Amino acid sequence: MPKVSSGKLPVLFAILAIPFSQAFAQTIRYPDTIFIQVTYYDFHSNQSNPEFEKIPTGTPVHLGMVGDTLDTQRKPVLGANPYWDCQIAKWFRPYVQGTPSNYIIPNYLTPVTTGCGNLITIAYDTAFKNVVIHDSLPFTHPAGAAAGVYQYYNPSFFPLDGRGFQNEGRSHNYSFTMELHKEFTKVQGLTFQFEGDDDVWAFINNKLVMDIGGIHNTTADSVIVDKLGLIDKTKYMFDFFYAERHVTGSDIKITTNFFTPTDIGIKMSAYPDKDTIPS
Repeated sequence: MPKVSSGKLPVLFAILAIPFSQAFAQTIRYPDTIFIQVTYYDFHSNQSNPEFEKIPTGTPVHLGMVGDTLDTQRKPVLGANPYWDCQIAKWFRPYVQGTPSNYIIPNYLTPVTTGCGNLITIAYDTAFKNVVIHDSLPFTHPAGAAAGVYQYYNPSFFPLDGRGFQNEGRSHNYSFTMELHKEFTKVQGLTFQFEGDDDVWAFINNKLVMDIGGIHNTTADSVIVDKLGLIDKTKYMFDFFYAERHVTGSDIKITTNFFTPTDIGIKMSAYPDKDTIPS
């Protein structure tokens, strides 16, 4: 009679003796890193743009700089309290020389307290000339985070160094904006957390849900989607807008489960906390 190999049957019998639901565990696996598409608009940081690299005034965080809804192109519109930042409509659009809207600008030499009065007309305005750069942000799954939660964190957020208008004699390429648009499906427990500077606005279902306008130090805010009255298992659009408008720091941290990808497979294991069966 052939000799039975020792050391294997005890393991098999041990597995069979454990209830199937305990012996085999299904673990949903997600990629360690996912890339989310973004678009940058690089502006001059040499103070030729009156709304970038200006001296902060008043309250660091300004509410109401943008409207409560986006326009038909999913771009922010000027709000009720712009605080002299009158050309927000140009912050997230490619510059086109000769466009009629570039012929009328606010007179920043005599600004009103809050608002955009004193319009003047010039031959054409190149202050908001920009370079459009398409790129992506790498979101990673932080250690200890809940399943499906991803984070992008960069305490020195200068993604356009050496690109666009270059650094213009500075240590970094300042004065840029970024937009992110992503469709998501509403499920229970979705959250979006931001921490950083400067201006940040987020919209869900075309409604403003995060308002951190102004040139300010690191500021945090969060959105709990379950409180927005959305319908489960329904798709919605998430629109995010960011601006870096003043030297010398730039930091950003986004933590969310909006971008959770479809799992890349199911790992079967006889021991839920191990990849292999011990011998």
